[in-house]
Amino acid sequence: MPNKYTIGEEKDYPNGSITPLEIAGQDYVVVRAEDGSLSVLRDECSHLQLPICEGHVTENRLVCPWHGASFDISTGAALTLPADEPIPCLRHELTDGKLIVHLEE
Repeated sequence: MPNKYTIGEEKDYPNGSITPLEIAGQDYVVVRAEDGSLSVLRDECSHLQLPICEGHVTENRLVCPWHGASFDISTGAALTLPADEPIPCLRHELTDGKLIVHLEE
């Protein structure tokens, strides 16, 4: 059964932003693409398991600050080397302007 966590309001996450946060003891980032779409990803590049929160957003890509690997914001899929594995992505929803994520038990 999934656990739901409200992690802020939609307006808390401006376009082109990466916002680090902790959910149930794990580090995640809320990424908002330039087009306004939101995703919640593990704060860990799949290449060397380093934090990705200091990276940047380019179109629909999250770019790692360490070695330049990029990931699809909506799926976490690795798009460029040196990463070849995806970043885990949490299921989320917007309800009444609030961003809610679902963690599986």
